[in-house]
Amino acid sequence: MAVKTVFTNEEIQHIFANYNLGDYINSKPISEGTVQTNYKVQTTRGFFVFRYYENRKKDSVLFETNLLNYLKKNNFPCPLPYKNSTGSFVGIHNFKPFAVYKYIEGNHIEEPNEEQRRIVIQKAAELHKITQNYSPIHKESRWNYGVQFCQEQAQIASKRINSLNS
Repeated sequence: MAVKTVFTNEEIQHIFANYNLGDYINSKPISEGTVQTNYKVQTTRGFFVFRYYENRKKDSVLFETNLLNYLKKNNFPCPLPYKNSTGSFVGIHNFKPFAVYKYIEGNHIEEPNEEQRRIVIQKAAELHKITQNYSPIHKESRWNYGVQFCQEQAQIASKRINSLNS
């Protein structure tokens, strides 16, 4: 299960009070994923994802949300991040950043068929074209998954897991 931080209904309701997304109805943890804590939240205006970033700084999350907003404005299929009442895509709860996204219904595909592979390749090409002239803000905070970075992240995870095999 990917939920590392448990949120009460009251905590999520309080967080969603800072968004113009309707009245809170309920929420439940999303078990898929490996790093961040995600909740599916229902309000009177639909379903949303509350993502609590367990291991990233605010500027890194701003890089991600600004990029997703840019992609969405260019009609690329991705989750739309929402701004809070102060006009920011990113909020802070207990010293960690979070963001709220439009919920997209779907299933993870383990083994894509030929048509699904073709669509993924087509979307990857579209992504490259859309972003070829994109100049992101907070790009210095973007995670770059090189060998050194992955080794550092593995060490952090090993200390957190704290088992013989970690």
